[in-house]
Amino acid sequence: MPKFIGAQLWYHVKRRLHVFRLIAGHLLAVASNDGTVKMIEIGTSDVTILAGHDDAVQAVDFDLSGQFMVSGGSDGCLRIWA
Repeated sequence: MPKFIGAQLWYHVKRRLHVFRLIAGHLLAVASNDGTVKMIEIGTSDVTILAGHDDAVQAVDFDLSGQFMVSGGSDGCLRIWA
């Protein structure tokens, strides 16, 4: 695992990590207190930020195919991402 990913995860653990999920061994979804989900591509360290919740994100999970992700937040909303 690249050092950048380790540093990024440590930052999230210290500051705002709630839940993370790994899909197909290469994509990590990190739920954050700031109302976003960070999608981290393992190997390239590319980060995509998914914004949509008005409060902390409490849960993330992928469907079995890995095509969709669901996030649930303290704002009472479920979001489906494709």
